Amino acid sequence: MIVEIKVRPSSRKRGVEMRGAHPVFYLEAHISLFLVLFGLIFSFLIGCLSGFLPAKQASELEPVDALRYE
Repeated sequence: MIVEIKVRPSSRKRGVEMRGAHPVFYLEAHISLFLVLFGLIFSFLIGCLSGFLPAKQASELEPVDALRYE
């Protein structure tokens, strides 16, 4: 299972008081290492593409033509 979300009827978790949480329920989420790594790699690839493609298009323009429309 990649993501597991549990709602437990308790106000304390392992003896630690949860301030600001509803006294009846708290939300516990378990996210796998695969999901974290996938998110990081996906974000890195999208960031690289969104930086590379406009730079590639700009490098193919003549400087005078690029400044003319600015």
